[in-house]
Amino acid sequence: MTAEMDDARAALSRAQEVGAETSAPTEYRAAASRLAEAQATLDAGNSAHAARLAREAAVDARLAEASVLAARARARLALRAEVDRLRSEIGTQN
Repeated sequence: MTAEMDDARAALSRAQEVGAETSAPTEYRAAASRLAEAQATLDAGNSAHAARLAREAAVDARLAEASVLAARARARLALRAEVDRLRSEIGTQN
């Protein structure tokens, strides 16, 4: 059971490190909420249900992290396309 909780905490920490709290707040809040629910369920003595909730929290946190990273990648691609367009425009003006 502690492995699932540790995994969920680590995934939530990674999501926080990439800025998911502000860039993917819905997914981040879902992960944090599910992790808190898992801890409360574990404290109440239902370790099987807590483990399931912890696994779900880890998935939510990974989704939050992936959402942020994907958005950054899309922004980099858009910037690269704009740079290429400007270079092409400059090249046709000379």
